[in-house]
Amino acid sequence: MLQKGMVIKCRYNPEGSNASDYILLILQPKHNGMVHALSLKEFNSSVFKSLATKTGIRTVLSRRFKALDIPKLDLNTSSNRFYTSILRGDMSSKYNISYRTLNINNMSNLQIVEYDFE
Repeated sequence: MLQKGMVIKCRYNPEGSNASDYILLILQPKHNGMVHALSLKEFNSSVFKSLATKTGIRTVLSRRFKALDIPKLDLNTSSNRFYTSILRGDMSSKYNISYRTLNINNMSNLQIVEYDFE
């Protein structure tokens, strides 16, 4: 199950278009069948690491396992508040065209990425 703050790798195949591979930071895991995320291909790693410093990092939690030793960003506010307070002001200068709204039914081959934040 996707969680806010996770970094994942997936294949996205929208209807009527070619499939693409993405590495995404999950902002909103499921809202009306859509996933809201930032594509990490669209901005550099130092900007992402700076974002991680702002939000903090914690371990992925799962119902099946007590904890996975995989880091994720600690997005402890609502997705809307996170976007308006942290991302929106820097969207054009730091995050470029990275914001994505993806239909969860068109996503496949999802893998959690163990991102090195150091």
